[in-house]
Amino acid sequence: MNVFELSVSRDYVPGWGVPEAIRELFQNALDAQAADPANVMDFEYVPEEEKLIITNKTSSLSTKSLLLGASSKQDDESMIGQFGEGYKIAVLVLVREGLDVVFYNYDKKEVWRPRLINSPRYGAEILAFFIDKEFQWAAVPANNLTIEITGLTEEMFAQIKATNLHVHQRYATEPLATLETRYGSILLDDDQKHKVYVNGLFVCEYQDYEYGYNLKPEHLKLDRDRKLVSDFDLKWLASTMWLDNGGDREFIARAVALAEKGAADVAYISSIHSRREGFDSIAQEALEIFRKRDG
Repeated sequence: MNVFELSVSRDYVPGWGVPEAIRELFQNALDAQAADPANVMDFEYVPEEEKLIITNKTSSLSTKSLLLGASSKQDDESMIGQFGEGYKIAVLVLVREGLDVVFYNYDKKEVWRPRLINSPRYGAEILAFFIDKEFQWAAVPANNLTIEITGLTEEMFAQIKATNLHVHQRYATEPLATLETRYGSILLDDDQKHKVYVNGLFVCEYQDYEYGYNLKPEHLKLDRDRKLVSDFDLKWLASTMWLDNGGDREFIARAVALAEKGAADVAYISSIHSRREGFDSIAQEALEIFRKRDG
């Protein structure tokens, strides 16, 4: 068995909890699928075992991935994670919170078990990965990588559902009501109001919004904590999405209602000249409504 010590203190990212850590593991799995559609990501929560299972069909972990800053996604705008820290920090937080995490690296016949250890080398408690090589299974599933997180209570999983659209939609009785654009989805359900997601992963709540938004990664750059987003960017992106209405009457009517309220969602619709056609359709509808109402 090999042991790899990471120079990451147990107290790193003190503001992160279980939902943030699980978000990072989802982000890695989703990015892997985005890079290769054959590398299908899937997940399952087993409540009686308090276990969340995340899989990728063709992913394979290398020990190089344990290096902080090591990332294959730095120049790919369609990916969320570009800092090379995500899954390492996620594992640190989960282990710190008392959950058990195991990586089944089937492609390389390895099992990775992260733990917190007292390191004589650093004189501190740090994260280490214990890698059992040449592990033998009686049967191997139809995916190369499986991550199992055990100790995840139903209350914890409820928090994850509230901050992850992929999980929300898997367990929802009704599909999300959305308007689709080239920049992402406008979320129409009341319980999604104010919420901002990137690729289905929660970023923040923006109270000035009248709707929720799920943006594509290439249109909103995030910091490592996935939280810092400027007020200008949020208003500009939402405005761009409402201008991408394709002439749809319901779409346009909602945009007009937002404009009449002076909502942040459409704060810059008159300034985005590249979407002039969308603006003209909103302006024409607003004019017709005004004439019918006010003469």
